[in-house]
Amino acid sequence: MERLLNPRSIAIVGASTNITKMGSLITFNVQTGGFQGEVYPINPKAKKVHGYKAYPSVLACPTPDLAAIIVPKPAVPEVLDQCAHADIRNVILVTGGYREMGPEGKAAEDEVKAIAQKHRFNMVGPNCVGMSRPSLRLNLTTMPYAPPAGPVAFVSQSGAFMAQNFIALQRWGLGVSTTISTGNEAILTCTDYIKLLSTDPETRVIILYIEGFRDGPQFLNTAKQIVPHKPILLMKVGRTSAGQRAAASHTGAMAGDNTVFQGAMQQAGVILGKSLEDLFDWSMALAHQSLPKGPRVAILTNSGGPGVSFTDVCAEEGLTIPPLSDNVQQQLRAFLPPTAITDNPVDSTFTVNMRLFAQCAEVLLTQPNIDALLIHGFFGPDLMEQFRHSPNIPQDVVKTMQDEFGGAANRLINVLQRHRKPVLISSTQDRSDSGIRALQDAGIPVYPMPERAARTLGVMTRYTQRQHRA
Repeated sequence: MERLLNPRSIAIVGASTNITKMGSLITFNVQTGGFQGEVYPINPKAKKVHGYKAYPSVLACPTPDLAAIIVPKPAVPEVLDQCAHADIRNVILVTGGYREMGPEGKAAEDEVKAIAQKHRFNMVGPNCVGMSRPSLRLNLTTMPYAPPAGPVAFVSQSGAFMAQNFIALQRWGLGVSTTISTGNEAILTCTDYIKLLSTDPETRVIILYIEGFRDGPQFLNTAKQIVPHKPILLMKVGRTSAGQRAAASHTGAMAGDNTVFQGAMQQAGVILGKSLEDLFDWSMALAHQSLPKGPRVAILTNSGGPGVSFTDVCAEEGLTIPPLSDNVQQQLRAFLPPTAITDNPVDSTFTVNMRLFAQCAEVLLTQPNIDALLIHGFFGPDLMEQFRHSPNIPQDVVKTMQDEFGGAANRLINVLQRHRKPVLISSTQDRSDSGIRALQDAGIPVYPMPERAARTLGVMTRYTQRQHRA
């Protein structure tokens, strides 16, 4: 099954020269993504598909590690039999129209499942949109955007929730090791995927979008074994009766009682979120930052309001804001403006000197009674770009400000990487700002709102506390 994640060769059954067809889209994405392995489009009527030599069937090409099947449902059984005779061990069945369509579809899925069980090959789907493995530059999905490479695995029972968020992952600066659209899970289930990802060296955090389980007890037992080593973050839909009906019509999933579900997941140590925003926020920090050793937080801002908001959310999350000693406050006063507040939260008051963040962080992270740091108000050099076209501001001043802002990001990164304590930042700037982009690329999470950064730190702290109890 390891070759499911790391195939050296793939066959695309149903590859088409018609770009409006799913088989054509998947082949095109593999080609443009730059996958370096062998690619065998299967199309009995074409000589080539998107530049690749085409083959009439999987029996006519070298045996691939993985086959993606995108053919009409009536043709699927024959194609699966051919895969078995070609000794293909891993199959992604993209084709839909099975259990999610009612009794007739369920009967068709049972037939497909029986073939896969008889020949003992791994099967993703049916009714899915494929998978991606960014480190291999492999985008075996219908979405023409590849997610950036990184340490977060994304397993989703909704293909759209997975593939349509590739662009969002790029905007957030969240890199992934693998994305898998599980579909109806006729053979492989979420339990199989988390077990596989638990031993994947590229994966540090696993996030799941779930509509329902087919093997709940097995999932819980497996999750309990994985959670002490890798966090599992989960969003479950179908929490209401209306949502349960929608889930049944989507993948045929049985959603189950939500209260019982929540209790069971919490016992297993799975971290539950209500949205993908939650999962993305939390995974950014859990994948890149050290875990906090305790609940004690220092807050550093350039404005009082965000500091108060940080403090409120920290209190709600069970975190504490310890006061700073006179000695520490004296160290801060040595370089902060006279109007600054030097107790915790530290408020530098409005300033355009971004270097102060690195100086303050150095002092705060050194303190033994501080386990983590929250920062708000850092900006990169692009903030000054609007002044370039102003005739009233000397351009040498603008250039100097840009250099100071840009250098400030590198100084802050150097400080934060020297200390093995989690640091989370919020800023009104995003990845379009080169300073923010540098921070995120260095593994330092930057959130658009202070509340999201503080809640993420709360999740990290509770995960740490569970580790200590285990």
